[in-house]
Amino acid sequence: MPVEVYDILKKGVATSFRDSVTNIILLKVEYKNINYDYLVDYFKYILDDIKGLLPKIFMQNKIYLDNNDIVIEVLNKVEENKISGLMNSIKTSFMYAGFDNEFRVVINKEEEELIKKEIESETLELKHNVSTSSDTSLDEDSVVVGSKISGEVNYTIRDMIGEDNNVIVDAYIFGCEAFESPKSNFKILTLKISDNTDSIYSKVFSKDASEFARLCSLLKVGKWVKIRGYTKNDTFSHDLVLNARDIVEIPSKDVLMVDDSLEKRVELHAHTMMSQMDGVSKFDLGKHTCELVSNAIRMGYRGVAITDHNGCQAFPIAYDIINSYNKKIEDKTKHF
Repeated sequence: MPVEVYDILKKGVATSFRDSVTNIILLKVEYKNINYDYLVDYFKYILDDIKGLLPKIFMQNKIYLDNNDIVIEVLNKVEENKISGLMNSIKTSFMYAGFDNEFRVVINKEEEELIKKEIESETLELKHNVSTSSDTSLDEDSVVVGSKISGEVNYTIRDMIGEDNNVIVDAYIFGCEAFESPKSNFKILTLKISDNTDSIYSKVFSKDASEFARLCSLLKVGKWVKIRGYTKNDTFSHDLVLNARDIVEIPSKDVLMVDDSLEKRVELHAHTMMSQMDGVSKFDLGKHTCELVSNAIRMGYRGVAITDHNGCQAFPIAYDIINSYNKKIEDKTKHF
């Protein structure tokens, strides 16, 4: 069956029949003759089921039949270990779909070498542009990579639709992924950045271990940065990527909410992120922060009610924040 038909059948069986004990129905398909033309489609379908356990890049791996074995191609040892750790789930899903084959995971040496050469060229390009930059005045408090950026922002991420050699953008970091080649000393820090018009990957290349560690420690989620670099269609991520030549940390451009009402509305039913699937207000146990309480205090509220579901982790954190705030105010009638 084409994978679309298999999906319809699988969902139809699951909704039409119910096991009285487990409430789970499993569909197993068997064929006299298997059509391996659908192998790639089923691979993508099965990986999509477990994509929460795999980085997005794994969705681009190749799969093919070799002497009745199903072979999955990966790019390096890290990917090989990740796929191998999930092999039981992958093999079981294929078995239920009708593919009762043995599986092998192999590293594509040619692709790995191609990526290595691209990293080398990107590193040389980065070094060339840093060394020939006309602005060499460094501000140690803000410059993270390369030199101080004197130019103005000339792009929004939404408008980045092709390759350009001179791109300057202001954005905040909402994700970071560090990659170190197991067979060479090439290192890539991939930043997920957004300027609230759209998002894009931004890559920083390095060969020095201490420098790479410094970059990873400075370029954190939540920080705003100005990046000067060039956009390029990346062969590894198969997407347009902003390769950074210079990165400078800038003040946050996040717009703070303001409540200028003289008489505040008190929310008596609010959830933090400790309410599973039912709260969006940020809460960090490790950093001892609770956005709901801090924002209420900042906007002049006199109180707040936290009504989290099935958990009380937010209460001691909220209490500590409120207690610390109240200690600074002598007039108890003005306590939060």
